[in-house]
Amino acid sequence: MCPLGAGGGGSPDGPRAREIVSICCSRTASELFLAGRRRCGLSGEFAGAWKGGATLSPGSPANASLSRASWATGPLAMGSGPRGALSLLLLLLAPLSRPVACCPAQCRCAGTLVDCGGRGLTWASLPAAFPPDTTELVLTGNNLTALPPGLLDALPALRAAHLGANPWRCDCHLLPLRAWLAGRPERAPYRDLRCATPPALRGRLLPYLAEEELRAACTPGALCWGAMAAQVALLGLGLLHALLLGLLLSRLRRLRARARARARAALDFALSAPLVAEGAGASAF
Repeated sequence: MCPLGAGGGGSPDGPRAREIVSICCSRTASELFLAGRRRCGLSGEFAGAWKGGATLSPGSPANASLSRASWATGPLAMGSGPRGALSLLLLLLAPLSRPVACCPAQCRCAGTLVDCGGRGLTWASLPAAFPPDTTELVLTGNNLTALPPGLLDALPALRAAHLGANPWRCDCHLLPLRAWLAGRPERAPYRDLRCATPPALRGRLLPYLAEEELRAACTPGALCWGAMAAQVALLGLGLLHALLLGLLLSRLRRLRARARARARAALDFALSAPLVAEGAGASAF
């Protein structure tokens, strides 16, 4: 967790500690890159732009004020000695768009405690991530009906999560939270987690619900209806294929019967033709 995050409460002493904290709390790769160069002793126009809060972006005023010559020959040159190599290493190692997890703006942090209680948070307004070293998370008194899958699993140091006083909707969307609760060694802190909806499960304790009950509470969605329609279409195609195959077999049987009848008639004619000829010759004498 960043010591100087929003509401972090940490206050390191000394300019060296503040520089280290500024590098830690850089929110993007460009800020991390600029903080690293500042830490390495680069100054001048670039450092002034950093102190003013500018970032290394093509449209920023600080970047526009830098001339092409200053980039090529000034202290920002990538290939100028060990500092340039260190800057290039920082740029390559830092993710370009992955933010460093500091204290969320909707919450208040104190050490490894993240307090987001009583802020009316919903599924949409809930922070997407929390500091990875969070040991205690408070989400009580909000409007949460479910939690995003993997939100609590991404906190390996989490020891307690306060989730009471929320209108939990006990359906299949709550299966990740139920699985997380099932893996907790203690269940006493979670005995106040009760279902608000649906009516069939209202008032039931979430940790003691079976997975089948949560799955049965989910109404078929568009994907389920689409899958059912696809299965019905496949069944119809199978029946049509069986009908065509039956008609084809029936047609083949009729053709075979006709061929056999013709062959039998030809054979009978071939056998009766000499007898007719002999009878005609005897009558002539």
